[in-house]
Amino acid sequence: MRRALSHIERHKQAINTSNNSEDNDFHKLLLQFSYEVYERIKANKKPYPNLDSDKVF
Repeated sequence: MRRALSHIERHKQAINTSNNSEDNDFHKLLLQFSYEVYERIKANKKPYPNLDSDKVF
């Protein structure tokens, strides 16, 4: 869970400090993905539904 939160914070900082709209769009997409991972972790689901997380982690 800490990793997901740190990724979310990193993307927020990148969005706030970048003046490039393409970079911001990219970081917004990553932010959305990181938030979805966080929500799955909170719900006791696999963080990456298309991967067998038992083998990955």
